[in-house]
Amino acid sequence: MTSLILAGGPARAAERATLTVVLHVTDLAGTDRGDFARARAEAQRIFDDTGVRLVWVDITEGPRARACEGLNLFVSFLSPYLIQQRTRQGSSESVLGSASPSTGHAFIYSRRISELAPRRRIDEGVLLGRVVAHEVGHLLLGGHDHSRTGLMTAGMETDPSGLQALFHSKEVRSIRARLESKVAGPEGRAECGTETMARER
Repeated sequence: MTSLILAGGPARAAERATLTVVLHVTDLAGTDRGDFARARAEAQRIFDDTGVRLVWVDITEGPRARACEGLNLFVSFLSPYLIQQRTRQGSSESVLGSASPSTGHAFIYSRRISELAPRRRIDEGVLLGRVVAHEVGHLLLGGHDHSRTGLMTAGMETDPSGLQALFHSKEVRSIRARLESKVAGPEGRAECGTETMARER
């Protein structure tokens, strides 16, 4: 589901106006808070290169969680039972996540990531963050197409350095164009939810 190439670097990203994506998160997998923190950091590292800020909001906060400026998307970390149900419905057993661009919802197959991480000698939280970034990438790019190299490849890139775990420049332009068309003005003001998912879990 991922692999990667540098898309311009932090210096170039810093020159752009910051845009915001609000991720409304449902954690049905009981994710370890340390893994969750590293996943957040890795996903943000990837999106930093696009000039996009990710705001993570616990969906259990209800309607209040919707009061964030930015493009609102949904991410569910699935329980083993729900992963099993999706497999029975035809999902490949090698898939680490899936996305529904039409509904703005990404699904993360947490147990599979937990099993793959040690085999590939990569931190589980880091791998989790890359899967989240990949699936959110599908939501922002509006389709299920994969690139030949980069974060959006069909196969998960587990390069420990993460230097290849980024969007291509064309994908960066598409993501920013999507956000700029959906959100009026600079999105540096979305303060709600920035600390919500960092609490003790």
